[in-house]
Amino acid sequence: MNALPTLLRESEVAQLLGMKNQTLQVWRTQGQGPSFLKIGRYVRYDRETVMAWINARERQHTGGRGDYVGRAEIAKRPCIRRQLQPA
Repeated sequence: MNALPTLLRESEVAQLLGMKNQTLQVWRTQGQGPSFLKIGRYVRYDRETVMAWINARERQHTGGRGDYVGRAEIAKRPCIRRQLQPA
């Protein structure tokens, strides 16, 4: 049996990314940021989708196209590791 996805509220994703809710709201209108679900009037983000979005943007340096760091390296970071643990 497949487990249901863990859905995060906008405020939880904003906290995870270290930004304001309004930034996510602007990104949604511009087609930026992690993909989201609209359930009635509520916006939710799938935890795995958000983590994949973060992983796709991880770089080793600012120049050029950059070298990406894998998910395993991100998961080692304490702030991200806490967010990955299911409630």
